[in-house]
Amino acid sequence: MSTGENEQGLRSIIDFVRKASVLLLALHFYVFCYSFFVNVGLSAGMVERILLNVGDTGIFKEPIYTKLFSLFLLVLSLFGHKGKKEEDLKPRNIFAYIVTGGVFYFGGTLFFYLHADLNVIAVCYMFIVILGYLLMLSGGAKLSRLIRLNFRKDIFNELNETFPQQEELINNEYSINLPGEYNLKGKVRKMWINIQNPFRALLIMGTPGSRRKEVVEIR
Repeated sequence: MSTGENEQGLRSIIDFVRKASVLLLALHFYVFCYSFFVNVGLSAGMVERILLNVGDTGIFKEPIYTKLFSLFLLVLSLFGHKGKKEEDLKPRNIFAYIVTGGVFYFGGTLFFYLHADLNVIAVCYMFIVILGYLLMLSGGAKLSRLIRLNFRKDIFNELNETFPQQEELINNEYSINLPGEYNLKGKVRKMWINIQNPFRALLIMGTPGSRRKEVVEIR
């Protein structure tokens, strides 16, 4: 059963994994754009010692390895993401976000093959990779919410709790017959509210704008 503490714990885990993904991407920039950070005076001995300790893992051997691991952590952080209710969740838009972000994220490596100033290459590379990362983050968040909504259709079992209404017109000399519509297992059907004895006190109730009408008889 979902509780507030469980949801808070899940959010904490998601935030931690996403921060780890961002941190790994930042270390990726530091390693593969090292000359830029040295030129602008942003090199740090502590960071270099950390990188030396994790260098044996091979994660910083090639740019693609770090990117894949950072992307893996990003995908993990998107599991359980609820997103915003007002978001546009059209599959075409989600696909465009993810594909465009993936092209920028992985295609940014092509900047390393340009013959230009190293600082310019580093800035362009970091900008395009960050842009791709944000696009994939946005598209992944939308996709996660879309999947959650598809698995949680009719969570209150409303369709199975619908029942047939009076669809036959029952008419007499004094009857009042009101046409209406009601929902039966997802289908809108025609109905009749037949008031056969209007001389007794009656109260017709319904919320504003509702298509389904109910009759309560007061004795």
